[in-house]
Amino acid sequence: MSPLPLRQTLAAGLLVAAPLVLLVALPARTIITVSPQQCVWRTGDDPSWAASSLDESGWQPYAAWTANTAQPHLWVRCHADLSSLRSVSQPAIQVALNSAYQIYFNGTLIGAEGNLSNGNTSLDAIRPYAVPGKLLSTESGPTTLALRITDRTSIPTTGPIRSLIDFPLQLRAGDAPLLDGLRAGTIVARASQHLRAAIYFGIVGVIAMMMLGLYFYDRSRWEFLLLSVSCMSLTALRLNEFAIASLADYSVSACLAVALAGNLGLTVAQTPFFYAVARRRMPVALKVVLAFISLAYFPTAVDVLLAANQPA
Repeated sequence: MSPLPLRQTLAAGLLVAAPLVLLVALPARTIITVSPQQCVWRTGDDPSWAASSLDESGWQPYAAWTANTAQPHLWVRCHADLSSLRSVSQPAIQVALNSAYQIYFNGTLIGAEGNLSNGNTSLDAIRPYAVPGKLLSTESGPTTLALRITDRTSIPTTGPIRSLIDFPLQLRAGDAPLLDGLRAGTIVARASQHLRAAIYFGIVGVIAMMMLGLYFYDRSRWEFLLLSVSCMSLTALRLNEFAIASLADYSVSACLAVALAGNLGLTVAQTPFFYAVARRRMPVALKVVLAFISLAYFPTAVDVLLAANQPA
């Protein structure tokens, strides 16, 4: 290739790449991330802890915090220089947290999510809260962001749901449209990991409905009913995980109820299906084992009904 076409190709590439570089660099200049090292915490539920001028000598570094089902109520206080928010058109604070909370900006309540009494909250774990201009105009020195939290991240279940709901606290400040763009990027990254399973098991769910129709056509064919229940249970579990990853706006309790129904349905139908196909009676010992496995989901049922108020 001659030097001239090569230079033209490079120039064209730079013209295409330059806007992308600007889009990547822009949020870095206008988005402020509050790190856990800028925060402290303590257990309790005292509304006076929202005050901007508070003695934090007895508080602990938030970076060392771990969930404790025996102490679901806590406060987190963070300090950051948010003076740059005065120059943006739509100043906002973005909170990423899968728990019920209230957020205070220098002692003033600017937003809330979920039920503080029991910790139940929406799976839409990333939410922006507008900062009124009057709060920014009177701000001097570091800003205090205080969160009154009822922790909901400790749930009695296993598998992908636990890791998806265990959303650590993240605080960002900046222009609302840019914060929405970061949220969209997080959703795409999380949901893409579960999209293929959601599509495959969506097809399995359609087949399950066909099996159910065959059972109603011939009620003597129990294997059709058991296979349908097994397939629908798996479909519910995988679609539930996709919805969590996509930050769908439904509650943690509803999510756990779907997981409970899916796990119970799979437990009571999957193994009996093979015996029904073979036209053999299932041994009593195996029935006892399946009953004990079903009882293992009892803590999840308690969590669905009582949320974060259940005993540790």
